[in-house]
Amino acid sequence: MAKNRKLNDFLGKYPSGYLIFQTFEKYRQSHVIKHHGFLGIENKDPDYDFYIQSKLFASRSLKEFIFRHLILPLFLGKTFDFISYLIRNRLGDFKDKEIKYLILFWIAIFGICFYVNVLDILLMYWFVPLLTSFPMVGHFIEMAEHFPIIKNKREIEKSWNRFGNKIELFFTGLHKENYHLIRHLFANIPFWNLDKAHNILCKNEEYRLLNSNMGGIFSSSNKASSL
Repeated sequence: MAKNRKLNDFLGKYPSGYLIFQTFEKYRQSHVIKHHGFLGIENKDPDYDFYIQSKLFASRSLKEFIFRHLILPLFLGKTFDFISYLIRNRLGDFKDKEIKYLILFWIAIFGICFYVNVLDILLMYWFVPLLTSFPMVGHFIEMAEHFPIIKNKREIEKSWNRFGNKIELFFTGLHKENYHLIRHLFANIPFWNLDKAHNILCKNEEYRLLNSNMGGIFSSSNKASSL
């Protein structure tokens, strides 16, 4: 998130990860090392294991898939599964040193909110969305990043860039998250350079052809099919 390593470490914890109960080191281990390093390998890639546990590949018909994975999540049907996945792969173990900082951070937040008498606002406008809309949006983002192509053999064919309309990207494309294929091909590129990287990669015929067939989750801004 920043060029300065100490600032990046701070931003990745206190004003972001800790607010949604995700530790920096656990995210690095589960996402950067395991997911990026072992993409699509069962029992090594936590995201792929989540696909399997969510039965994304188990639907016997298109109708069943639409109901189970597109309609049910809108009514919080995937909330428990998604939160369980985050607790296992993003929160960390209580033996981890960083958990102590996260707990102290939230004790401070609760203390301040109690002191200024806004605990009800914290609960209604942070924890309720955290347990409802956040898992719902997260489910669709996770699914749209690699499904169903994660089983492909070549790295360039395992991830999607997403080109939804402006409303969809407002909710699901923050910090250029819609450039997911680039993030897997070149994980060290900071988000502020992803537009530039995308334009350079479009000079490659294979990337350009794959990219032209990628729409968004529910909408498309480039006339390609959405998920």
